[in-house]
Amino acid sequence: MTDLGNKRLTILKVDIEGGEWEVLEDIIRADIDEVYIEFHFPPDEFMLSKTHSGGLKVEEDNQFSKKRRKTGLNVGEVDRLALLRKAMTVWDMFFWEPNGEHTAEVYFKKKDSVEEKDSGVTEQFAHT
Repeated sequence: MTDLGNKRLTILKVDIEGGEWEVLEDIIRADIDEVYIEFHFPPDEFMLSKTHSGGLKVEEDNQFSKKRRKTGLNVGEVDRLALLRKAMTVWDMFFWEPNGEHTAEVYFKKKDSVEEKDSGVTEQFAHT
């Protein structure tokens, strides 16, 4: 990208079947206006659902949560909730759609590029 003289991307689509977590930190640091990512959450660790207001709710399994608090992250394991929180400092979640109980397709817009819309409310990430 930089070899061609481009310093930023307008839109990036990421659908790499679970590998999104390993590259998300780099994507967050890049200058990208809009990002469409399919997030995969391990079924024995997380459950996805919609909030009453239509936001994304990511619930960590209680057994997994207790284990992680006790032992910490394994080598190579990423903290998915921390990465989502970090992404929300750069982008607003403009739209999301569940794709099963453990996968969500999420469309982010950079915070300074979110346009006011008559019909839309920016979705918010919720953690319980």
